[in-house]
Amino acid sequence: MNYKRLQAFHTVATHGSYTKASQAMNISQPTLSDHIRALEEEYGVRLFRPRGRGIELTALGVRLLECTQRHAVIEQEMDGVLRAAGSLTTGRLMVGAPAPHNILPLLGHFSRQYPGIEVTLTLGNDRQLRRDLDEGRIDVAVQSEGSLRDKDHHALLKRSVHRAVVPVGDPWAHRKSVTMAELCSRPLILREEGSSTRAALEQALADRGMRPTRFMEIGSREGVREAVAAGFGVGIIADTELGHDDRLCAIRIRNASLAVSEYLVCKKEIQEDRIIAALYAVLATG
Repeated sequence: MNYKRLQAFHTVATHGSYTKASQAMNISQPTLSDHIRALEEEYGVRLFRPRGRGIELTALGVRLLECTQRHAVIEQEMDGVLRAAGSLTTGRLMVGAPAPHNILPLLGHFSRQYPGIEVTLTLGNDRQLRRDLDEGRIDVAVQSEGSLRDKDHHALLKRSVHRAVVPVGDPWAHRKSVTMAELCSRPLILREEGSSTRAALEQALADRGMRPTRFMEIGSREGVREAVAAGFGVGIIADTELGHDDRLCAIRIRNASLAVSEYLVCKKEIQEDRIIAALYAVLATG
């Protein structure tokens, strides 16, 4: 079905005149007449008939006008949806992060600037978030440097350093630092495989030919903190994610590079999307 022909019919029918309709559509009257004639010939119907010096709709024309009026309403709604999205007054942003601490301040700034945008936050480890990003379940993700790929658009979100964490009553509680060898002598509380924290620690240990003698695996940072507080061992947590917990003490790890950079990542093909571009702009302005 030819949209221009339907638009020509609707304009003539609502204006009741070829002359007025051609002016409204900014096309010549012969061109407008050709559109109407082609529509009628395509279906073998009559939509208008002469009446005095003007025209009037046939019974079929009246029915078709009812359809085009409904279409015009839907068209206006679609135009409104697109304009609202373009002006960032409505829309949705789906974000994934390994923990809320580093991303929430950014999302707070974004939501204050664009209150009409609905923001959802999914938590998971680097591996899970990469899968969600690749499969389109989230728009942007917080990823560690080792997880970045050529197909990513990324910007630095936060730099952090991992610390050894012990309960306040632990013999290490008043120490300023510990060595990697000392860490390996204690039971460790580690995140699950696929976590950037665990990957950073395992790489640092492998570089020195070391491995922990015992460890407990827990699938969340909150779980690691609770296990440490309960005395199960020494946790490894980024300093930006420690929060304020009077039950715990954080200790610097000597002779190891456990600094981690986290990035805000999206696929390159969607980086120009207005909502996503606005999020990166908020990040860039601090």
